[in-house]
Amino acid sequence: MLQIRKEHNNMKKIFTVILIFNLIFSLLSLLSGSAAALNGGGNSYLPEPGSELASVKMTAGGYAHTIALSGDGTVWGWGDDLGECYLGNDYDGRISSKTPVQIPGLSDIVYIAAGDYTSAAIKSDNTLWMWGAGWTWGFDGTLNSYGGYALSLDKPYMTDVVNVSMGSYFTAALKSDGTVWIWGPNSSDDRENQKIPKKVDGIPKIKKIAATWNHAAFLDVDGNVWFLEYCFNMPRTPKMVEGLSDITSITGGGWHFVALKDDGTVFTLNTMTVEGFDINNPKPEKVDGLSDIVDIAAGGFHSAAVKKDGTVWSWGSLEYGLGDGVHYTSETPVKVANITNAVGISSGNWHVTVTDSDGSLWSWGSNYTGQLGDGTTFDRSTPVRLYSYGDNPDTGDPGLLLFILFAFLSILVLFAIRHKHHN
Repeated sequence: MLQIRKEHNNMKKIFTVILIFNLIFSLLSLLSGSAAALNGGGNSYLPEPGSELASVKMTAGGYAHTIALSGDGTVWGWGDDLGECYLGNDYDGRISSKTPVQIPGLSDIVYIAAGDYTSAAIKSDNTLWMWGAGWTWGFDGTLNSYGGYALSLDKPYMTDVVNVSMGSYFTAALKSDGTVWIWGPNSSDDRENQKIPKKVDGIPKIKKIAATWNHAAFLDVDGNVWFLEYCFNMPRTPKMVEGLSDITSITGGGWHFVALKDDGTVFTLNTMTVEGFDINNPKPEKVDGLSDIVDIAAGGFHSAAVKKDGTVWSWGSLEYGLGDGVHYTSETPVKVANITNAVGISSGNWHVTVTDSDGSLWSWGSNYTGQLGDGTTFDRSTPVRLYSYGDNPDTGDPGLLLFILFAFLSILVLFAIRHKHHN
């Protein structure tokens, strides 16, 4: 009897060791699979059959949402609307999505833009359509302060528009005649001011516009950049930025602009210094180590660029990672992992979206509201592929599969030991 009890205790010890080993190994496998997903590996979101995006033409990022322009002229969005109806797919603004959903009522779109809590689209007939937080972009007096659909998406907000950009509390639109129109409250406590677009005087013919949280920049047809402070003070007279010439594109982030020169080099223009705003004499700085750039993007405190060879580079400060899996802050550009065929790029405040040459999307950064579009709320320090036209979804997370396998093996060991003990 004593011998049987001793053997029983030995069996229990052996079983315990085996069970603990299996559980530890399976948990490590699960965590490794999750870690791979968090850093760009694992599964990515693929739309359900029948709801695929056609080849993506461009993307735009806001505070916690992203929108994409499909090749068929439709617009898709994902992220969290925080009650502001960024996505445009619910009248009271309470719809959020961790994966792309089509924005209803929009077709024949040729250009899109996103602000903190606002989105905009320009149709092929040059009409401007907007949706989001009313106080962000102003209304014509016919809607309440918080709108759902852009003017219910039953009529355009403005006509003859070829470009649009949004700051935190204002919107700027470029008309086909090269004039710029700006509207919206110029502080968060001044929501009644300037509901109707007003023409910006004192600038030549403009071909592209950009906005930061509180400033606007205008690129004229001669390649010069004009700077305008808008928020927290009444709009001032625009001032041409000295030291910037032959500029082909400009984009705005949180407190800075990024400008692309015709020789493929990049300049940044900070709108804030250590002492505060440097409005009277904004000074551009060349970004060292960048050449052959074809597209640029600016986020809250970071910037990114696409090279002619299809690689992506980022710099600045992004607490969720600059995309290489190593750096979170860097004064010089670092090469972003995983992407080799990029053709376009955009940035929200804390996340970046890249368009691949095949029309697929990559994204990294903050994902707490699902603004990366991968079906999760996991932040990512390196890009994850969000969508690949014609590809098939992955079959599963290997970490999860290993966890299930070793859990099953643990059960088999338990039954084997119990069976031997009874025999």
